[in-house]
Amino acid sequence: MKAKVWKNPNRMLVETGHKTFDRQTNIVSTGNIIANTQSAFYVRGEMCVKTWSRTDYEPGYLRNYDLGNWPTMPTSVRQSVIRLTAGRKDSIWVSELFHYNGDRCIVHGYIITTPDHHLLDMFVTGPTYKSADVLEGVLPYVTEEGELPEDSSLKTLATAEKSPGR
Repeated sequence: MKAKVWKNPNRMLVETGHKTFDRQTNIVSTGNIIANTQSAFYVRGEMCVKTWSRTDYEPGYLRNYDLGNWPTMPTSVRQSVIRLTAGRKDSIWVSELFHYNGDRCIVHGYIITTPDHHLLDMFVTGPTYKSADVLEGVLPYVTEEGELPEDSSLKTLATAEKSPGR
C-alpha cells in the first residue's frame, strides 16, 4: 500500500487529478471510515449469523444490515457485494468515494476488497471520465496491489444505473 503523505496534521495529500475531490479529501484509508470524501465499512458474509452479543440471526441478515450504510448504492454494485459474500462467514470491505458540489453529493464509485486489502471489484459510477481517475488515484492507498490488475475491465455503469448521490 502507498504511504500517506500529510499536507498538515489534518489533511492527507491526495492527487487523483480531480481538483474538487482532491481539495475536499482529508483522508483516504481502510477500515470503517466516514471522511469528507469516503464512506467505507466492512460487510459481513452471508453466513455470519452471530454478533458480539451472541445473538443469532438468519443467514444474510447481518450482511443486509451492513449494506444499509449505502442506501443509494447502484443495483449492480449491491449484487456484486451479495455475490462476493454468498456462503462466506468472513467480511469484505466496501468503499464509496464522492465529493460535494454545493449540497449535491457526486458519487464517483466503489472499491471492494478482501479484509487484507486485495482488490475484488471496482465500479465507476460518476458522471465524467474524472471519476475513473479518482478511483485509480485512490486504489494505491486502499489495496495491496496499488493498481488495476492487467485483466481488469474497469466497470463503468450505464447512466440509468448510476448512483443518484445522497
